Amino acid sequence: MPAEAFTSEVGRALFGADPTQFRRCRIEAVTAAYREVLTAYEIY
Repeated sequence: MPAEAFTSEVGRALFGADPTQFRRCRIEAVTAAYREVLTAYEIY
């Protein structure tokens, strides 16, 4: 995500502290991990 996407003070601080956590590849990896965990706990 570009730095300009963060408009709040908190958002800019989070981005400033570690901008790598907002890279597309990282967001996709975290999303995939959450989906795996969710799938493991789904009850049909």
